[in-house]
Amino acid sequence: IERLSAKQERALQALLSEPTTRAAAAAAEVSEATIWRWLAEPEFSAAYRAARGRLLESTLTAELRQSDDMGR
Repeated sequence: IERLSAKQERALQALLSEPTTRAAAAAAEVSEATIWRWLAEPEFSAAYRAARGRLLESTLTAELRQSDDMGR
């Protein structure tokens, strides 16, 4: 597995925190076309899916803990 470049890592974080690919591109200081090109690459796409999955899992876990705490 190839390592992501520093720019790709920045873009990955921006994709997770920004509402659109355009905003993510601006935050990562790359073009939107570059974001789309990277998303079409297997390594970047896999890293994005994995990171998004971890984010979703941690968000759901936090929500469940909060609702459990409220029920006590």
